[in-house]
Amino acid sequence: MNTELLSIGKMAKINHISIATLRLYEEKGLLIPRYINPESGYRYYDVS
Repeated sequence: MNTELLSIGKMAKINHISIATLRLYEEKGLLIPRYINPESGYRYYDVS
């Protein structure tokens, strides 16, 4: 299985929303990142 992950910035740009909006969606449980890097805290989203 080859899953492409998008950074939070790329995900925001593709969907024409802000990074802050994506963080709010995560806080509300609406859109959870596929992976969060434990060292940096960077969020990555699955394209699907």
